[in-house]
Amino acid sequence: MSQVARIHPANSLVFVSDENGGETPTPIRGGMVWSTPSCVAIVCYPEQEGPTEVVLGQGAELDPGDQPLFDGHLEVPNGVLVVSTVDGETVLQLKAQVPVVRLRVWTNHFRWPDKVTIGVG
Repeated sequence: MSQVARIHPANSLVFVSDENGGETPTPIRGGMVWSTPSCVAIVCYPEQEGPTEVVLGQGAELDPGDQPLFDGHLEVPNGVLVVSTVDGETVLQLKAQVPVVRLRVWTNHFRWPDKVTIGVG
């Protein structure tokens, strides 16, 4: 079952990592998603312009059939994957069944998405 949050994230970014955090990726100008083995950063809709809908769930359930913006692996050594803000606020979380999960990210806009879908597995 998927989870949904409508947020105005500071700096228009959300992070996906283990509940104890991870190594934050260095932003690359013009990028939409940056990653390290332990953290993925995703650009969202400008916080002052409106909310971003963030959806988290199983990849097979959420896959819209489009090419994901990101398709990689994420270390989740403590078994709880979280979506958090720059301020460290957890907005969504999902129990991970394995210490390294496949993570896919889809967005509805090439630069300022107001919907970010995060599929695990």
